[in-house]
Amino acid sequence: MKSKFIFFTLLLESLLFIRYDLPSYCFIAYILTIIEAMFFLWNNRYMAVANWWLYIYMVCTFVVIPVFKFTPSHFTLSCSVINDGSFLHLAMISPIVMCLYFFALLLFCEKGKKTELPTQFTIYAPNFNLKIIFILAFTATILSYIVGIGKMGVVNTRLPFHLSGVIQFFRTTMIPIFALFIYVHNKNNDRNNKVLIGLLFVWSLAEVYVRMSKSAMIMIFLPLLIYELMYYGKNFKGVIVKFLPILAVVLILYPIVETFRHSDSLRDAISAADEEEIVGTYTNPSSKNYIVKPFNRRFLTGYLYLVDENVCSNSFFDFSRAAAILAIKGSARYQTFVVDGYPIGVAHSSGTTPFIDGLLVGGYGLMYLAVFIMTYLARVIDKKFRKKTNYLIVTMLLMLYYYWFDGPLYTFFLNEMSIRTVIVYGALIFYIHFMWKKTKINILR
Repeated sequence: MKSKFIFFTLLLESLLFIRYDLPSYCFIAYILTIIEAMFFLWNNRYMAVANWWLYIYMVCTFVVIPVFKFTPSHFTLSCSVINDGSFLHLAMISPIVMCLYFFALLLFCEKGKKTELPTQFTIYAPNFNLKIIFILAFTATILSYIVGIGKMGVVNTRLPFHLSGVIQFFRTTMIPIFALFIYVHNKNNDRNNKVLIGLLFVWSLAEVYVRMSKSAMIMIFLPLLIYELMYYGKNFKGVIVKFLPILAVVLILYPIVETFRHSDSLRDAISAADEEEIVGTYTNPSSKNYIVKPFNRRFLTGYLYLVDENVCSNSFFDFSRAAAILAIKGSARYQTFVVDGYPIGVAHSSGTTPFIDGLLVGGYGLMYLAVFIMTYLARVIDKKFRKKTNYLIVTMLLMLYYYWFDGPLYTFFLNEMSIRTVIVYGALIFYIHFMWKKTKINILR
């Protein structure tokens, strides 16, 4: 399976040379990628969930977007014009990035296959009261709706003592994790999770409406989906089928939320001339495609690169924007308010990724270095998965890793939400690990 998938992605990458007139160094990088992939398969290097996610992300964001010209959704303001030259530019760096990525895989991935792990008696999960958690969840959602907290695309209410951020963090991060703990605890004790799933589904619908967020539901159920993939990895199809109704609802809600969100979201903050500029950013009809839009949002590096490639110089290292990025508190805010030109105060973030963070802060050198850093982090998580580790801990590490693809790498210390998430997740992981070890010792006795 691994060899077939890698062969398919290499074949997909070859389409770049059919679609574009690329320079010779791109072809050399592609040949080196093939050689590295052959060594990778020949040595039987081990890849688990984190590295597979990174691999899919690299292919989709650096190869699929230029091959198929997935047009970015046109919600940017004052950005550089996205045209065929932008796709050509992305196609030119794709072979280099993929060559560096396979080299990083050879450096960091270990040999051998995953061993079978006895998980049932070793898994520990904190126990929370289901009623209390969801009373708090619905209360936070209703309060946010009344006060005006966390709705995408409009000016939000700022409460004193950073309470707006605390409430938003509790809704977006803590409730899904508490739900995961209850889910795992119930499974360990052979209890039914139907009530939990039902309440979580109803609450996620409320969150979609209050936040006007197209990804709210999938992010709420993502911890449960990852845990199921950890625990029942061999029954991949069964896990997907179990969560298929949730995915279907997400796809149905996407165009509905898109319509409601853009009907009133930026109308008060953006002038008619600016709205005209949004429409005219890129005129390809596929820009309105509800499959292309979520694809570009999930694999954000490729989309942002198309926007930023005229902003950045061709220098290997370029720190000319670093001072401005530090002053505005991170590359995500720089992308939103400087590159895309959104009014400060609008609850919209164009976002950033570890790779775009490197590109904006220090040029292509830091972007290429981010490939190695993200591959190494994936290797650390996969190593935990390979050992006799509590799968709940691995799930939380994977959630952190997944969040990181929508966040900064080099300007991480400027992003309050990222720091808060890492601190809270780290404390919970430490506590779970301590209690898991304690439980194991008691059972063995």
